[in-house]
Amino acid sequence: MAVQHANRGIVKKDLQLYYNREFIKSFRGQATTNIAYATNNFLNSNSNWWVNSGNAVFNDNDTSIDKPIILNVDTSNLRIFSSTVTVVGNQQLGSSIIPISGSTQYSMSIYYWFSGTSMQTPPYVRANVNNYDLTFFRYNGDTNYLNWPRRTWIRLTATFTTPANETGVYMSSYTGDTAGEKLAYFGYQIEQKAYVTPLVLGSRTANTIAAGGGLLDISGNNYNIDLTSSAIAFDSGGFYFNGNAGGQLVTPVANSVLDSLSNNTHTYEIWFKLLGTPPGLYDGYLFGRQGYHEGFGHYKSTPNAIYITTWYNDATNVVLGATLSLNTWYHGIYIANVEEATRKLYINGALVDSNTLTKQLRQYTSTTPYFIGGGDANWPCNSIISNMKAYNRALTAAEVLQNFNANRKTYGI
Repeated sequence: MAVQHANRGIVKKDLQLYYNREFIKSFRGQATTNIAYATNNFLNSNSNWWVNSGNAVFNDNDTSIDKPIILNVDTSNLRIFSSTVTVVGNQQLGSSIIPISGSTQYSMSIYYWFSGTSMQTPPYVRANVNNYDLTFFRYNGDTNYLNWPRRTWIRLTATFTTPANETGVYMSSYTGDTAGEKLAYFGYQIEQKAYVTPLVLGSRTANTIAAGGGLLDISGNNYNIDLTSSAIAFDSGGFYFNGNAGGQLVTPVANSVLDSLSNNTHTYEIWFKLLGTPPGLYDGYLFGRQGYHEGFGHYKSTPNAIYITTWYNDATNVVLGATLSLNTWYHGIYIANVEEATRKLYINGALVDSNTLTKQLRQYTSTTPYFIGGGDANWPCNSIISNMKAYNRALTAAEVLQNFNANRKTYGI
């Protein structure tokens, strides 16, 4: 958790409470094995490319493109595998053939770079023995490669179950339909899981969440971030909360500045994806202040609805809300403006609900922690949560839209 003070103009100052992949210093993810690494520790082609027609220049150690930056992974030994079309035709670029077991569920991920405008067939997972496609890759849930960013590294993912007689799989893609188009792969991974975890060169042999090694405070304030009960994994750019009771991050904040934040004008910001019905006794909570749960909530009775609950000192509860879709990334901002006596809820940069603050906000103390992924064991969520911030001021409508537009492409919006 990093608390930063940033000057805005002459008198404005932001206090931002970050849980953001760019600021996570040592999140190492769940125990897993990258089966692909044992086959090829360069994590590139192992000579798996071919030309049916036309022509292309294949390179299994391309240095003309900068490698993607992958947190907590030393990529110095990994190679970029690329193909550049010289004569239009049918050229294909694939990863190594990875030995697997039949009738088993796997996930596969690969970093992908493409400069072209079209291709005959987008990236897919192919079976070796049966010689047919198992599934197409996705970027932020989207299989349409025409929607994916170009000339930048993105991480593609796929989940599949192998046929009973299968012994190997690999990924493949046509390289482009125009001379000069280029396709590149980097750092692929196959795991015996139903979802993708961060890239690992070999294995993570211990659950670093349970071991307390998942998150470090880099603010210098020595906050105690309790991860011992957190049933989470790093997935699709955020914390994946699988809905287990008690699977939340609790962040005791013994700091009068942060207490003042919650008791006065403040803003909460979050990128999130609702996966399904909250599994606890009550609704699921995503991000906010514990105790009387001021923050983003997820209805149990209406699992595609998000809401903001705010408690006043007299225990009156007031709700703002919006109906959303499951398995879709959203940007949410909640503003409690004491000076203007208003509360506002923005989704994807647009105001969706608001009302008037008629009473004094409930006063929080330093013993009331922030939560992520569930207020307590009775309020766990079933979501992926990313890029959470808290400000000690009200963002303007222009700033809300600016924050949404600055990162929307990252989340495929």
